[in-house]
Amino acid sequence: MKTVLISLLIIVVSLSQADAKEYRQIQVGLTTTIHIIFPSNIISYDIGLGQTGEYADILTEKPSSNRIKVAAGIENFNTTNLFVETEAAYYNFLLAYAAFPPQHIINIQQSEAVELKLTNPATEQRAIEKEHTELENQTNQQYISLCRKAYEKPESSFIIANSTLGIVFQLDKIYVKEDKLFFKFRIKNNSNIKYEVGYLGYMVKQQGKGKRQGVVTDEPIEPLYTYQDFNELQAGEEKSIISVFEKFTMDKGKQLIVNLWEQEGERMVELALKPKQIINAEIID
Repeated sequence: MKTVLISLLIIVVSLSQADAKEYRQIQVGLTTTIHIIFPSNIISYDIGLGQTGEYADILTEKPSSNRIKVAAGIENFNTTNLFVETEAAYYNFLLAYAAFPPQHIINIQQSEAVELKLTNPATEQRAIEKEHTELENQTNQQYISLCRKAYEKPESSFIIANSTLGIVFQLDKIYVKEDKLFFKFRIKNNSNIKYEVGYLGYMVKQQGKGKRQGVVTDEPIEPLYTYQDFNELQAGEEKSIISVFEKFTMDKGKQLIVNLWEQEGERMVELALKPKQIINAEIID
């Protein structure tokens, strides 16, 4: 604690010896509140000898992640400093008393920082996440356009279908566009009981030949995007769904298994697609 107080005292003494023109002066009054808004989230801040919020001469509060409220606790308090650390930089200001402050909302620019942080993992991580989200949204928009075309196409036949206990699960069509495959499924609930989707999964299954090679290998694959996804089918209801995959092919010893399982029920339907059915995918413009 002594070390911290000594360090803070050194900072205050150094600031008092420096030219006041180095730092921006913020005027604070007794009957007004000044809102100081920073370009990034505030980590901590100190007034004078490291006091925050309970300093009798100056009252402060941080009502949001990047804003500080400042007000005078007494008239004509001695000018002191406000030191702020944000996720991106360090700032220092001089707080001076004024009966009628000219500004009540002050937007701080990053160019006013005393020192910028060279590395900032939290900010960098948020920037990466934002960039990833924007890229994902842009990609999804491309998928949506193609999926909408496939979804609106009337299908006169289907590739493969299976059913159990009133649930009909069928693959109407496989479309291809450059390096993406679009699987258009239709699910019908011909029963009188609501069907809740618990799992819709895909795996490539391979079976070896002969006694020693009779090992089954399952390789799950995940869709890049799902169009018109849903969780349940009411009695007598029918819905279509499109799953988008990165382009893939299979040899003769493999099958694409698509499983549809009921949530808290036992109505499970499976489709087994052959390699040739994928190769014959229809081009969609």
